[in-house]
Amino acid sequence: MKKSLIILIEIILLIACIHAKAPDMEIFVPTEYMYMSQLDKKETENFIKDNESIFEMCQDISYHHLEERHCPEQNVCFDETKIYKETVNGDTFYWILVPGNRMDETKEMMRNVSWVSEKHYFLGLVRVENGENKLLMFHPTFHIDRDERSEYYFVTTYQIIKGKDKNKGVVLYKNSLAFYRNEQGTKFDKYQERKKQPVGVIKRAEYYLFENEPQEQEYCNDLPGFELKNWPRIMIQASNFLWDLKNPLKYGLQNAFDGNPATSYVENTEDDLMMIEFLTDLYGEMRIINGYAANEKLYKNNNSIKTIGMYDYTPIVVNGEEFVVPEKFQTIKCKNNVLNYQSYKLTTQSVIFKVEEIYKGKKYNDTCLAELNFYGNGSWLFNDVDE
Repeated sequence: MKKSLIILIEIILLIACIHAKAPDMEIFVPTEYMYMSQLDKKETENFIKDNESIFEMCQDISYHHLEERHCPEQNVCFDETKIYKETVNGDTFYWILVPGNRMDETKEMMRNVSWVSEKHYFLGLVRVENGENKLLMFHPTFHIDRDERSEYYFVTTYQIIKGKDKNKGVVLYKNSLAFYRNEQGTKFDKYQERKKQPVGVIKRAEYYLFENEPQEQEYCNDLPGFELKNWPRIMIQASNFLWDLKNPLKYGLQNAFDGNPATSYVENTEDDLMMIEFLTDLYGEMRIINGYAANEKLYKNNNSIKTIGMYDYTPIVVNGEEFVVPEKFQTIKCKNNVLNYQSYKLTTQSVIFKVEEIYKGKKYNDTCLAELNFYGNGSWLFNDVDE
């Protein structure tokens, strides 16, 4: 892709952001908010009335998974529901955002923590199919959960993968930041840090292709949330990322697949390297936009990728037991100071993209990846890339 085309994409996206009708949705769905418009009050009331079963799921999540049955003050604020409409490639989607109150204990412990939202939320995504609204997924977001050691601030988001002429699927991301109570257990006073920066953990990243979408509207709810049952998915695992306290998803993994070179996935690891593993075979061609490619200054101030190892799993036998271990089949050296796409042929199928060396930035010690995509079997895995 020529540099002029990259600049054109950035200008189009900037104009879309300037004229966005749903800027308040940026922290919830950073790859989609610029394409949305909010329904008015009457339209919202009609949507809720016509889709009562969807909002019953919201109540179920609150009651069973977020402990509303024990803490009735943690109720769902249905009267504050917002509905947004997104039309892309001939498809119509509705985004549902419903606030919920936090339990009194949590509000008390968080009273001096400015970076946690006042309320938690429920995020839903509906696709219009054959004139009918079909819920794809519904999850809590900006909510707090805990185990014996620490508390977790969860931020879940969805991303529609858009081709040139049709939408390819939706990616579900569940991210978290761990934080801890003081010795008295009365308040939260610190969060997990690395390199003096908050550590975002990608708990789940799952890519659901529309071509494999089940026709039946049956839902699984074994996790805090609902998604369509028996929908095959591509599981994605990735290194920890830089969590921004004011905007948790600002540097998240979704940026590597959004088709926007102005955003980047930024790691937060001990060695400044990153890894992305796809539970599907990658072959044919790989294209990346290296570094923080929003502009030349940001690119040079941050780390960028120098060499990539492409790995696949190989079976081995140890003491009569069979295991699989990652084996490197190809090393790719990336060019530096290139802010548009770089293309590389993959010599064999792989499943792991692993950064092994970096070009150091002038100011920040964060390694960045603006875009990553793979071409095989006649199509791009994520957003279509122009030749």
